[in-house]
Amino acid sequence: MKAFIGVVTFGVMLSVLTGCEGGWQFGGSAGNFNESGKWQDVSGTYVGASGSFLVSDYSNMGPTNGTGNTVSETIGVTVAGQTLYSGTLGSAPLTAGTLTLAISSIAAGTDNGSGSISGTGITSGSINYSTGAWSLTLTAAPPAGADILATYQKTSGTAGAAGPGGSGVVINTFTVQQSGNVVSFTDNNGSIYKGNIGMTSTNTGGTNLMAISMTYAYDVSGVSAAGFNVEMVGTFLINGATVNTNGNIITSTVISGTWLEQGGKTGHIRGVRQY
Repeated sequence: MKAFIGVVTFGVMLSVLTGCEGGWQFGGSAGNFNESGKWQDVSGTYVGASGSFLVSDYSNMGPTNGTGNTVSETIGVTVAGQTLYSGTLGSAPLTAGTLTLAISSIAAGTDNGSGSISGTGITSGSINYSTGAWSLTLTAAPPAGADILATYQKTSGTAGAAGPGGSGVVINTFTVQQSGNVVSFTDNNGSIYKGNIGMTSTNTGGTNLMAISMTYAYDVSGVSAAGFNVEMVGTFLINGATVNTNGNIITSTVISGTWLEQGGKTGHIRGVRQY
């Protein structure tokens, strides 16, 4: 298994998000994200990947239905003149909405959380989250010998559904509105959480066809429909491409993070933007 060094680099969560207990202090760091620069708007509606809760319970994220380590592997090699490729990932099952594929500067794509793969240089693609079976049709025949690289989150144990991550509420959607470094989340219960957002990293590759991965950190707070003071910290990972400087094509946006109630639950945020 090779380290993933393709044109799309999967965003890394900030170290503050890696633990859900201890060490993390309630009380915002939103002001730390007042950064200037080139913005990519993350506004839109976000839903839980593959129909799951957008905010799920950390206590149900164990061996039965939790998300394990990130896997990076070479899943194939291009053949001159061939546009159709298929195979099976080495560490299925995998978590919906976490797959990134890259073939040098030829193609780059992600899954949409519902089994389809799309992106730059890709006509169509599919992924079976349970078995890891994948297929990919490229828009143009590649040269020979380019590695097909995959990065994804493997799901530990047998499949299952984590419970809601909020006390007395179910969070299925966030409507995100961004203006500069100011951002607000409105959940499906009508509760609003406000704070700030800032870019933490940008990765590009290729020449005329450049795959792009941008990571933005957010910190928002508000009161849930159940009356709990809530702070959310995490990242937006934007995957896309710039084609000959004619404009950006966004292939997916993934939200991840931690939901922390003062005196209540700690939840896991994981979802994808609807396009």
